[in-house]
Amino acid sequence: MKCGVLAYYLREWRLLQLWSTACVLPLLLLWFLVPESPRWLIATRRWGRLGRVLRTAERLNGKRIPGWLVVPSSREEEEEWEEGQKQKKVNLQE
Repeated sequence: MKCGVLAYYLREWRLLQLWSTACVLPLLLLWFLVPESPRWLIATRRWGRLGRVLRTAERLNGKRIPGWLVVPSSREEEEEWEEGQKQKKVNLQE
């Protein structure tokens, strides 16, 4: 709707393109301030970054992450975590 109104007043397509780009540019600059999704960090096994993102979320929200949500800090804990995830999948499929 807004693009149509803008196109009505800006008859030249180059000016319309410039204004459209100028509206999106601040959003692209904010891209670097938004953290990755915790779900994606778990899927890619980036545990260190996941811990930092979760601690930041705790601080900003004023809440605590539940105790059952464990972020592996060593290789042994990661293997245990993966084994638990496999057991959950097996139990859900049965």
